[in-house]
Amino acid sequence: MRTPVVVGKGLESMVEEVMARGPAISPLDLKTLRAQVVNTQRAGNLKDTMALYRQFLAFVPTDASIWSNLGVAHRILHEYDAAVGCYQRALELKPDDAGFLANIGNALKDLDRMDDAVAAHARAAALALNDYNTRHNHGIALRDAGRFDDAL
Repeated sequence: MRTPVVVGKGLESMVEEVMARGPAISPLDLKTLRAQVVNTQRAGNLKDTMALYRQFLAFVPTDASIWSNLGVAHRILHEYDAAVGCYQRALELKPDDAGFLANIGNALKDLDRMDDAVAAHARAAALALNDYNTRHNHGIALRDAGRFDDAL
């Protein structure tokens, strides 16, 4: 059996955060819940995954990667406003994360909010100057907004 991959904020700091607020869940249960979230996501069951994300966030509301992952699930389900909200919460927790900004830009593009999408992608590109994909996404957003000269 494969060991689940736990991404994002270190488990130790999550456990410390929960313990500081009073342990409504044991550290072992928290670790198990995070692993269950990852495994359920891998299995492709979005509704169950989203419920587990929310359950986990009730205990650790400062896990930016879980907020972002919840946004991805909303976007897959075409719930773009909810996706933007989740990505924005992740960005509040990690303000210099170009990936969260790119996700916001993509979801805003899905909502046909092109000027906002271009702005989000521009901020992402400014944060990740050496990242080809981030610059590429900015160019695509400019193109999709009809700003062809700016996209060059």
